[in-house]
Amino acid sequence: MLHRVIAEKRDKRRRLGEICQTIMSFVASMEEDDKQKMTTAFGRGLEEVLRDVETFLKNDDCPIMVVGETSSGKSTLLNLLMGKNVLPQAHGECTSTPCFVRYGEMKEAKVYLRGNTPRVHRINLESNSGKEELKSYVHRWGREDDTEVQKVDIQWPLEFLQGGMCLVDGPAILATKKMDKVVAEVLSSTCAFIYMINSDIPLKPAPYSGDEHADGLSRLLELCQIHKWGDLFDISQFDLKSTIFICNKWDHVEQHDKESVKEDYLRKLKSHFPELKDDQVFFLSCAKVGDPDGPLSAEFTRFVDALDALIPQSLHHKLELQYNHVKLVLQQASQYIRLKLHNAYGTRKERQLVKQEAQRRRKNFNQRAEEVLRDLDQMLARTRGEAEGLLRTFL
Repeated sequence: MLHRVIAEKRDKRRRLGEICQTIMSFVASMEEDDKQKMTTAFGRGLEEVLRDVETFLKNDDCPIMVVGETSSGKSTLLNLLMGKNVLPQAHGECTSTPCFVRYGEMKEAKVYLRGNTPRVHRINLESNSGKEELKSYVHRWGREDDTEVQKVDIQWPLEFLQGGMCLVDGPAILATKKMDKVVAEVLSSTCAFIYMINSDIPLKPAPYSGDEHADGLSRLLELCQIHKWGDLFDISQFDLKSTIFICNKWDHVEQHDKESVKEDYLRKLKSHFPELKDDQVFFLSCAKVGDPDGPLSAEFTRFVDALDALIPQSLHHKLELQYNHVKLVLQQASQYIRLKLHNAYGTRKERQLVKQEAQRRRKNFNQRAEEVLRDLDQMLARTRGEAEGLLRTFL
């Protein structure tokens, strides 16, 4: 089923790409003056905008970002899904490098390093030292060279990640402004979210208009709104239908308080998202999902089922973003072309006036032309008579 959905979305993206190519061919044939005016309308060259759209259409990645505040359990959840403690997790330490978990037969990590000559360092995750080595590249917060690592790609044989899906573990929201900037960079390609909530910390309701954000969820929505696809397109990356919320460390809540705390969390989440459905929110403990030798908890099983549904929804959301990118380019270009036609021809009444003025000018031109021709004929006759008189006198 998933492979069919992926194939369908890929075919639709291919067709969008063909439309983009058609537009690019038309733009290439435009006059330079029109190209310059389109550059003014878009803020940069239309051909450059279209190349960006085409690159986005060709990108198979469909990232699902696991995001939350510090110690909310992002890495723990990903390790649970991977079936092994691969991503480093420790008290007092925070992920500072974005980690992309993708499908791959070989269990390895590729560390992308910045520098004058960017390079890739490979780590064998099946070796005894692999986990500690990976930790040195993931937990770099506070180090002088904390910006040396751009990202880490982890390949792991998870079937549901085939076809371009990937899970992203990034820095915690509200950790520092520097880490929020890293999160914002990842947001540009994110298609869905799993938002982690630490049940030890009461969730805050949505802030009133004009209030300073004081919680990670408000900050995430702010970053999504700020970090749109360029300045031209008003498209937020956040889609409520492509989002799951996990209230983690649920075992820390006293049994007799669970029902009231659950109602409080749902109420406050709905203050952010009035259209949120209860089945998008899960209450579990990632560190204690179930007995190692026994069945998984019912709530975690429900989450896995929701994750299966999230994957095609995220693919649809990405296609929707890509469609909107092409649509907005066409709308902007079409608006300019309509404006140009309007300026050239105007309304029906204006076109009639232009026609009448052209006819008047043509009539005046013809009259003037006839006068000039008569004068020329008369001048020619006079010249011919004078020439004949001079010739007779000479002879």
